[in-house]
Amino acid sequence: MIDKLVIPMLLIIVLMYVMDRKKLKNSSPANCWFAYSIYAVSFVIWLCETSNSSSLLHPSVLLAHVIDALVPLP
Repeated sequence: MIDKLVIPMLLIIVLMYVMDRKKLKNSSPANCWFAYSIYAVSFVIWLCETSNSSSLLHPSVLLAHVIDALVPLP
């Protein structure tokens, strides 16, 4: 199942980067660094999740725990 989705997901990531690259040229350097770091983290999570599906370490679950701790509850 994941093998069929690898190429389309990679193409979507590249397309998003190409579309945002034009807008990021005119933005401040802090916004550029933030956007590029989000792209890098997303790509690493995607790479870890698709490369070893039987691993005990899932970066997306760890990131969800970090975000849950930072988001205030109503």
